[in-house]
Amino acid sequence: MPNVKQNKKTTTSFLSPAPLNPPPKKLVCADSGANKTLVRESDAIAAELTIYPTSHPLVVQFPDGVIARSTGIAEVALPATDIAIPAHIFSDDTLNQSLFSILDITDKGYDVTFNNAGVAIQYQRAPVYFQEKLPTALFWQLPISSPVLPESRTSVACIANSTLALPSDNDFVAFMHAAFGSPAVSTFLRALRRGWLETIPRLTATLVSANRPNSIATALGHLDQKRQGIDLTHVPSSPLDTTFP
Repeated sequence: MPNVKQNKKTTTSFLSPAPLNPPPKKLVCADSGANKTLVRESDAIAAELTIYPTSHPLVVQFPDGVIARSTGIAEVALPATDIAIPAHIFSDDTLNQSLFSILDITDKGYDVTFNNAGVAIQYQRAPVYFQEKLPTALFWQLPISSPVLPESRTSVACIANSTLALPSDNDFVAFMHAAFGSPAVSTFLRALRRGWLETIPRLTATLVSANRPNSIATALGHLDQKRQGIDLTHVPSSPLDTTFP
């Protein structure tokens, strides 16, 4: 992600009062010094991660000189995305605290910014995720959760900002006919039969034929009408007489 500065003011303006993401089941330390994501077994269980055995354990030496080996491997989601990041699982007695590697996030093209309000993740200058840092917290945190599998992901094609109840077929046809500018019914039916409106649920040529709209707008649009009040209301006495009575 491009390098974008994130401050408290812009973060507050971005975030909606309603949560953009479901509440995290488990928060762990966001560590800019770790080059791998390390998760304690108890945290992995709390976050409902799927742990797989590994034949190539990760060997880590901690600052106190202790050397530990991972006991399994799992995947965690990059927050607010479906990108999977490998997480190495360690027993609780060898790892004091789970670490979400910031390098794992920036390697995916995202930018991570820390400030006194929290940690922000952005992609191509667009905010992706923000995790608040409590004033009493000693470090920044990020959530760990399992990535959403493709077969269980719900694709959102559009968002309904408002809804209108159309209980009867007649009401529905009248509304859709008006939404397309109240064309001639024959034109409306021809468009339906040729499949030009096939992406609109419920709207079919059969339904329109059975509930033919009788729109005043259609009738007015096909009249040869003339503007009123622009001609004289009397016959002028001379070609130059343009006075009004």
